[in-house]
Amino acid sequence: MHDELNRALAKWIEILGIDPNAANAMDKVEWGYRTTVEQLQEAQKLDMTGLTTALILYGIWEAYAENLTISVRKMLDEDPEALKLLADYRELKELISAPSIRDAMADFQSHAKESMLFYEAPQSLPMVMDPSSLGMLRRDALRSLETMQSYQFIQGAATTENLKYNKVVYQFPNIQSMIASIISHGENG
Repeated sequence: MHDELNRALAKWIEILGIDPNAANAMDKVEWGYRTTVEQLQEAQKLDMTGLTTALILYGIWEAYAENLTISVRKMLDEDPEALKLLADYRELKELISAPSIRDAMADFQSHAKESMLFYEAPQSLPMVMDPSSLGMLRRDALRSLETMQSYQFIQGAATTENLKYNKVVYQFPNIQSMIASIISHGENG
């Protein structure tokens, strides 16, 4: 998957026609292009599996391909620039639709869909089925893992119970209320 993904990212940068490392002034369009490339590069750094990058890139490709317009005249005249752009988009589609990438994305989306149904959150299914939204959600989750800190408030006796999922999400007005609730209910975790 990594080889196809790296080639796809390079192809995307080539299609955009930008140098993501340039420090010169840029217009609004180039700034938008650089932002998408920066998001993809951040996803690569956060997720060594490449799945997050694949999801985001696939979503970006879909959006750009849906909105790309080439005049019929250019196609009939076999305009070299238009033909190259079409060939580049076709190559990018083939790269990000490679079986290794496609199967990984489908598997992850399937697990995410199962989770949404398990946690009785069907309103989130459209987001799960959209590769770009799911990729951004995954990127943000990975980003938060870098900044999250773990605290242990009290030490108790070890339990023999297996870990379990909890369908209930609690909200507390402050840390003290949360700790008091955990102590009084005897919840592991």
